[in-house]
Amino acid sequence: MTPRPEPCQGKHSNEEEQEIDQRRPQPNNQVVHLIAEQLDQLLPPAREPQIISITIPVQRIIGDQASSDPSSDPDSPSDNANRMSAKNTLFGYEMPFDVVSAGFAALVAAGGVAGYVKAGSVPSLIAGMTCGAILGFGAYQTSVDPNNYVLSLVASGGLAGLMGSRWYRSGKFMPAGLVTILSIGMVARFTVRAIYQMNQHQKR
Repeated sequence: MTPRPEPCQGKHSNEEEQEIDQRRPQPNNQVVHLIAEQLDQLLPPAREPQIISITIPVQRIIGDQASSDPSSDPDSPSDNANRMSAKNTLFGYEMPFDVVSAGFAALVAAGGVAGYVKAGSVPSLIAGMTCGAILGFGAYQTSVDPNNYVLSLVASGGLAGLMGSRWYRSGKFMPAGLVTILSIGMVARFTVRAIYQMNQHQKR
């Protein structure tokens, strides 16, 4: 007996698959393109974010203001002059406070106390303590700011006139003559400072 040939199942299966693929609905490329065009029209195109930078030349503005203001330069002549004039010096040495004005105020107050102890003069005590207090406050002002000398200048000038007239009437050097000379010295001291300060303002 001759063996029967087996049927070729693979061939039939390939043919069947091809028939199935042909029966499947193929996508319509025109419809796909039409839908894509409609979506492109409806949706706005994506744009890249734009970054707007605003640069303000702050450093340049500050530099212009600093260059226009001479006091902002620590090495400018006007600033050095102000610092030199804003020091309380005695014979070229810088003092921690206005020792000259404070010493003068203490001397005037001590003179009033001495007049009361020696002669029992209450007016001398009151005048000495009042003038000493005013001059002491003026010494505090010039210690904080040497250019704030107006009160000390006015008080020294008034005391020079008052004690000068008493010295002229009495002819005694102590205490009216001494206080008059010291007051004139204080007036001259602050007058020189005022002239120096005015010259510095005119140079600016």
